[in-house]
Amino acid sequence: MLVFTRRPTECLRIEEEVKVKIKKVEGDSVTLEITAPPHVSIVRPERLKRVLRGDSRDR
Repeated sequence: MLVFTRRPTECLRIEEEVKVKIKKVEGDSVTLEITAPPHVSIVRPERLKRVLRGDSRDR
């Protein structure tokens, strides 16, 4: 695991294809902008759990 410290508007890259930018920090909430090609799946962990359980709300 890697841990990065970034300020708002700074970014990091994952390989050549994925860019993660810190858009905003408010209290304990961070807004991220993720830029990736269509073949890269980006899913929040809580949504992925629902999809794997077969919850029809996430299809």
